[in-house]
Amino acid sequence: MGITADNADQRPAAWLAGLVAAAVTALIYALTLATDVGYHDAAELALRAAQLGATHSPGAPLHTLLGHFLIAFGLQPALATAWLSLLTGALTAGILGALLIRLGIEFWLATTGGVVFALIAVVWTNAVTTELYTLSLLFVGLSLFAVFAWSHSGARSAWAAVFITYWLALAAHFANIILLPAYLILVWSAVNARLRSVCLFLLFTGLAIAIIAGANALLAARVLPFGPFIPDSLAGIFSYMSGAEHDPLGQQGTKGIFDRLGFSLNRISEHVSLFARNYFYIGLFFILAGAVQLIRRHLPSGLFAALVFAGSWSYFTLFGPGDYFLMVGPTYMVASLWFIVGLQSLMSLWLHIRNMRWLPLVPGVMAVVMLGYQFEPRRASAQLTAPRDYAERAFAALPAGSLAVVRWNEFTVMRYLQFIEGRRPDINLVIPARTPRHYRHGIVPDYLELVKNSICDKPVYTNKAAPELLLEFATTQLEGEDLWLHLQPADLDAC
Repeated sequence: MGITADNADQRPAAWLAGLVAAAVTALIYALTLATDVGYHDAAELALRAAQLGATHSPGAPLHTLLGHFLIAFGLQPALATAWLSLLTGALTAGILGALLIRLGIEFWLATTGGVVFALIAVVWTNAVTTELYTLSLLFVGLSLFAVFAWSHSGARSAWAAVFITYWLALAAHFANIILLPAYLILVWSAVNARLRSVCLFLLFTGLAIAIIAGANALLAARVLPFGPFIPDSLAGIFSYMSGAEHDPLGQQGTKGIFDRLGFSLNRISEHVSLFARNYFYIGLFFILAGAVQLIRRHLPSGLFAALVFAGSWSYFTLFGPGDYFLMVGPTYMVASLWFIVGLQSLMSLWLHIRNMRWLPLVPGVMAVVMLGYQFEPRRASAQLTAPRDYAERAFAALPAGSLAVVRWNEFTVMRYLQFIEGRRPDINLVIPARTPRHYRHGIVPDYLELVKNSICDKPVYTNKAAPELLLEFATTQLEGEDLWLHLQPADLDAC
């Protein structure tokens, strides 16, 4: 019942476990897949895949290229990129199942372990809409698989796969640069010529980053990103790929050491609670046992998994924007690995005790419960057309030649429909940003100045009652609409 060494006899079972976990996951995801354009980043990522342009910082050239490839098969961009999320999410679940088999886990536990990971709310959410995170997870998962394959075989091919998959993970989502220390420590702890190996790894990683930067620059030359930074110079590339526009560790405007400390403690408490709930609390005990087991079994690979977990969890827990919990996929992948390893390790100690014979059923029961309380709401949500309905309603209400100041949530949907379906090209859309943004009609350094310069020449509307707009302009409700305000000069004689 304990964890056993990897061997060639386990490979057919690993393939089968991976296939079953991926197939079950793909079926569940397909039944809950978004069927139309989504709000926020989903619409933007689908649009950029269609345009073959640059996404928002820090860039995602691999997602754009793969999405564009799927669109070439005749799929609508929103659906093509949603399928990209589905396929990569299902494959990641399969990789986890196969890895568990290679670690000596029983077939039932390995396959259900992959499915449990796939059904964690955060993972499922990202896998059934257009997002970057499941593509990123696929390559981080492949890298993790290669690390443990190398730990058993010592094969150079596995060692090379570790780093190639990491570089692909950077191309999928450059935020994976936060995992670089885990790879550096792996190299340092696993080879004899430490300094030479670390330098070579850094050299090739630098080359990979240069290629990714070049891809971002080429995409931006076709279609500029909406954000303030353009990857057209060394300074622009650094600002763009560092995600500086998001102020990632700005902690939502907190000031002073005590404010920051309070923010950090609150966020840690919040994330610990969320993380524990996703494993039904009892899972934390098995997760800890699994982490210890893998470190004891092979220090470099076990430590690597722990550092991937720690890097992802700590950085995104303290991430300024509030949707941090959508970005911690590597945390849940490693935790799910530990969960199953810990469960089987403890089974080997406890199964002779009669009242512990239910232990092998734990992940299966968890999967059923997770599926039961999430499936119907997600299936219903997949059929909703709220983003499109909102945009269609706005297009029907806004007068010809309008300037519309739109929240990012709806801006991307409206821009998607303008480009993909040719809807209302006469409307100029901008987001309420006081820093430079790039649009089809040119660069807008400050939206408020644009509104001031346009207010006498064209109808101006907004769906966000920002304080500066309310101070500068008179507002009236758009006739028949409760979602849009018509902006007019406070002094009507000014025009």
